[in-house]
Amino acid sequence: MFLTITELTAVNNGLPFDVSANEYPSILSLAVAGSTLYAGTAVGLFASVDSAASWTAVDLGVTSGTGGVRIQSVASFETNLFAGTGDHYNTNGIGILLSTDAGQDWLSVGVSNTELTALASCGPAVFAGTNLAGELYTTLDGGSVWDFTNDSIGDTYVTELAVNGSVAFAGTFSSGVFISENYGQTWTRRNQGLSDLYITALAAGDNMVYAGTMDGKVFSTGNNGVSWTELVGDLPGVESLAAGGGYIYAGTYDGVYGSSDNGLHWTHMDANIGNKRILSLIITGETVLAGTEVGGIYISYDHGGYWTHASGVFSSSRVYAFAMRGSSVFAGTDPDGVHQSTDNGGHWSKINTGLALTEVRALTVDETNIYAGTRGKGVWARSLDEVVGAKECESDFSGVRVYPNPAKDKLNIELVNYENTDIEIMGMDGRFIRRISLRSPETQIDLTNLASGIYALGIKNKQGYTVRRFIKQ
Repeated sequence: MFLTITELTAVNNGLPFDVSANEYPSILSLAVAGSTLYAGTAVGLFASVDSAASWTAVDLGVTSGTGGVRIQSVASFETNLFAGTGDHYNTNGIGILLSTDAGQDWLSVGVSNTELTALASCGPAVFAGTNLAGELYTTLDGGSVWDFTNDSIGDTYVTELAVNGSVAFAGTFSSGVFISENYGQTWTRRNQGLSDLYITALAAGDNMVYAGTMDGKVFSTGNNGVSWTELVGDLPGVESLAAGGGYIYAGTYDGVYGSSDNGLHWTHMDANIGNKRILSLIITGETVLAGTEVGGIYISYDHGGYWTHASGVFSSSRVYAFAMRGSSVFAGTDPDGVHQSTDNGGHWSKINTGLALTEVRALTVDETNIYAGTRGKGVWARSLDEVVGAKECESDFSGVRVYPNPAKDKLNIELVNYENTDIEIMGMDGRFIRRISLRSPETQIDLTNLASGIYALGIKNKQGYTVRRFIKQ
């Protein structure tokens, strides 16, 4: 049996009417939760408990712009109601909102629907910078909840992120460089020696951090930004940087430039690449990979002397970002999503399962996930357990044992290769609590003065860095 609809009736009672435009707001989404019908509009969220006979505005507890919050999507799951705000044009978007009490109270739980410019992982934290002024986020639980953490950065664009040990660097558009030594809890501006504050590239390598600028300047610091030194030679506008093994590489509007003497002299490495715009660079062993604006990926096995075109990536792809984990290198591209290579960039394959948008602007990897920052659709995560070869470096810390967990008064740590190992206890908000240097394979930590809750245990030595979590009862 089919139901025949003979007449449609307007059910707009309670929705705001724009007299000047002679229209009601655009309805962008509808959802039913229990006995309530929700309508997401261009000027806010509305609810009806009488089958759309009347509508009431839902107080989200937040504002955006002058026309209310744009509700692009509404969805319910069990007792939770989600509202997705904004769109890929950044129109009145403030992230993902969650209500667990039928819309009475709301909590922001996601990164805004905006273009992600940079991602980086540092200990238990992952940072996400966006193309909106003053938008830098941090997550300490693998991306389930993102916190707005850059009150001290102010109203400036975050263009690049880099990590040197346990120190995070944020490059900005017009305000120079900020650093955080407590996993994003606070940020401090460090610009002494920077004559150009328009930061377009950051890289860490060989115990140094390098910053590139829009006007082609490159600066270095060996003291985590306390002071910067300008390197010799103005380059074309710097888009990307990579450093390691005694070499510095700068990706510019006019190909790759390289230096083997700490930036005193630069060589234009244009063979086989020509004048292509270089959006991203990464060093993996003796290999250098260059991601271009319109030509896919180029690879050099001789420190930039000769470049070949990598296979498996479309020649027209923009390659915005690289990340590395274990024997795997990842590339974020437009329009082909995320690619993976397990042979230092020689061959590539797509790993886009579950990724809704294929324009990937930023990548980073932590102990458990690979994160992809997209244009307009926020941050996506995929478990490294699903990616072949990506967790091989976990074996460096296979001898770690942390027990009991949960713990009451004492926490035991066993580590076979304990020499030169430092352990940091941190709150899940990134707050530093205590640092301990291991003196034997077995160490016991007193937790008597620690409040009940979940904590992160950062373990760092020459093998690398790993994080374990424990519960204090």
